[in-house]
Amino acid sequence: MKRYYLSPVVGTGSIDDPFRAAVADYGQQSVAAIIPTGLDGRPVFPWALTIVGRLNHGPLLSDAALGPLPDFPKDVRLSAMSAVAKTQLENGLSLFRLPTTLIGEASRAWRDVLRDIGRQLEPAFHEDALDCADQ
Repeated sequence: MKRYYLSPVVGTGSIDDPFRAAVADYGQQSVAAIIPTGLDGRPVFPWALTIVGRLNHGPLLSDAALGPLPDFPKDVRLSAMSAVAKTQLENGLSLFRLPTTLIGEASRAWRDVLRDIGRQLEPAFHEDALDCADQ
């Protein structure tokens, strides 16, 4: 099952300790992340938008340093999102000091919110371009 997370960017940038999303340190999983870098090769932001393919998300969901985003179909309107899922989204955004105004109106689709989060990192971000293998 695939799931989106907001994750701290970790690593020193060396060959032995490259910059990466912290979710990548959980081992046997598939991870894709948006981590823009500056001219010096260092991450521009201390966080990344990631998608993780994993059979068991339990360890990631219990890591207080990660911001798990709701497991919600991209094309469904936010008005169909449960209160628990919406709170999870707000908490994830707040953890990384992102404005909860990114959520917007209930008539928006979840994909619109993902796009707006990704565009905080990369202006040309499109939510369908961030993908990984499903494990």
